[in-house]
Amino acid sequence: MPRQGTLGQHGGSQQVSQTALIGARPAAFPIRAQQTARPPAPSQKHNDAPIKIVSSSNDSSSASAPRASVKHETDLTSSDAAGGPDGNVSAIASAPGPLDAKVFLLKKYSAAFQAEYPELVGHSEAGIFVKGLDGKTRRFPRDEGTQLALRPSSIPDMSKMTVDEYNAMVAGIETIGTTFVDQTDTIYDALQECIHENIAGYAVREGAQGPTVQFEVGGKPVSPICEDPLVFALGNGKYMIQQPEFRACSFAAEEMVLAEGLTEQEVIARLRDPLCTLSQIKDSQSPRRNNAALRESMEDRSGCKTMIIEGQDLTSQEVIRNLKEGLAAYGPCVFSVCGHARVLDAIEETADGPLLTVRDPFHASVLKSKPDETFLIYWNKKTPGYLPGTRSSHWVASFLTKEPCEPTKLPERP
Repeated sequence: MPRQGTLGQHGGSQQVSQTALIGARPAAFPIRAQQTARPPAPSQKHNDAPIKIVSSSNDSSSASAPRASVKHETDLTSSDAAGGPDGNVSAIASAPGPLDAKVFLLKKYSAAFQAEYPELVGHSEAGIFVKGLDGKTRRFPRDEGTQLALRPSSIPDMSKMTVDEYNAMVAGIETIGTTFVDQTDTIYDALQECIHENIAGYAVREGAQGPTVQFEVGGKPVSPICEDPLVFALGNGKYMIQQPEFRACSFAAEEMVLAEGLTEQEVIARLRDPLCTLSQIKDSQSPRRNNAALRESMEDRSGCKTMIIEGQDLTSQEVIRNLKEGLAAYGPCVFSVCGHARVLDAIEETADGPLLTVRDPFHASVLKSKPDETFLIYWNKKTPGYLPGTRSSHWVASFLTKEPCEPTKLPERP
């Protein structure tokens, strides 16, 4: 059973909060070594690990902008964005994409594997694509944990195999992660019926070479600015940094908040930085992080203090007002609920309730949608540790302020 307050897929707390903790308060951390902001500089020596970079023609659309201002939501919006009833507009603008936008070939599984897992549409470099219970196909990250293998109907005599024959046999065995299997019917962004606008995300197409997937922004295919990890420019200094594997949601969400307002080259430099959390967890099963560890990392890497707002559900006008004030003052936040971290960009109030503009690193989607029960409580009967009747929609919004962190003074020697 996951620990309470842990960020990561199927890592949510099962304890039901009785009261909402509404309002803002500074985040408190234990004493740690003196911290300074360590942004990557052009002369900085980078990690030797290779990073795949794709040239993009839309770098000018990612002009550097201030991280936080009272006009943040308006400043990062294009003139053709749809306005809400209270004057708010979508926080993501359409980014022009190159004509030769990258296409990912969607590879099909074998008939036997498909019969075992019929919800799997296929897999590609971008991830595994799964058809949800609502009929929408979504991108899933790869599960690098314990694997299940579809055993062949007959096992040959391996003692008579050459090394090449053995390696070919192993390479041909189809596997799938156990955590992945437990969550193939889980929806992390929003039910299709609750989606008001698909701002960005993967689209599955049938092509001459078979099914393909492309990442689209405003309905236009775009290429990634970086392929390891996959990063897409959304326009106006915003990015989609998809989580590379399960339990990495808080790491990807942190990178998106830190990348706010940067140019594409600045984002790539950050991802090359050895301090980048996505680099540190690469090729390993990433550990889960709680909210305190997330904010401590944000402070260490930015040199700025964090501020948190907590609440229960999203029905209170006071809660909505607090969140909107935080977004206006500090920009997007890491919005963690039931163990899953997303990036909250904007809130619009309508007659039917609030509409949230959210970047979800798990499905690599940017949606404006209603915060239905699926958004707040995504656990289902297949989730490990699921308890029927358990409901907890407590959330924590972690903002990065412009106030510098004070260096921690080490005790003087006697």
